[in-house]
Amino acid sequence: LTSPLGSCSICSSEFRRSIAPSRPQIPRLRRDRAPIQRTCVMADIRFGADSIASAQSVSFQEAQEVAIQLGMEMVDQLKEGDNVLSESKELLSALLSHSDGARGWWVTSLTVADMEPLFESKKGSDAMAVAVLANPDPSRKLLTMNVAMSTATAEYWTEQGAEKNAEGALLTQRRTARLLRALLPSLSGLQTALEQLKLAAEGEEKEGEWAEFLNRWNYGTKQRQAIASVLAQVLETQ
Repeated sequence: LTSPLGSCSICSSEFRRSIAPSRPQIPRLRRDRAPIQRTCVMADIRFGADSIASAQSVSFQEAQEVAIQLGMEMVDQLKEGDNVLSESKELLSALLSHSDGARGWWVTSLTVADMEPLFESKKGSDAMAVAVLANPDPSRKLLTMNVAMSTATAEYWTEQGAEKNAEGALLTQRRTARLLRALLPSLSGLQTALEQLKLAAEGEEKEGEWAEFLNRWNYGTKQRQAIASVLAQVLETQ
């Protein structure tokens, strides 16, 4: 078996540990007052009048910093029993509107343990789903890739006897699969992408984008079988 990790930070336990432990100490947005102006540690994003324009142009590295602050703020809003605030939803939508922003959001939200409420709560999942539906690309492809890569990575670590690493990859898999199920009824092109990837993993499709994707990462037979199984479970919701 060839390690599926490569340069894929979404499945890297080392990357998860590097971003998960520290929680930014930032004021919360409240319904009864104007958004507080504050600056991220790494990214030049201000949570106020210029936030949307800034989120639409951040780099991948900056987007990760914005994502952990925004994600934890959304978690706090959910814990307080509120819906995710409109300011947070708008910023998330802006972040998902371009490739670097979307990659930064997903590499963070799908791996940081403390962001679990975003995925286990219907209000959190709905907020993310709305943002994806407003910006189908690139999240449609990124989420499809992530469910496959995290599944293959979990299979690899399990065979290596590294259960802790496998658990981290399975966390990403579960979160991605949960969100894909929520998006399937309304996200155009998602079902086709998942079906094509499943066929490629089963060996029914030897050519095309998803066959090339699996070959590029050099996934073995057991990894492909695991990917096909997870995709079948996701597609059962249709």
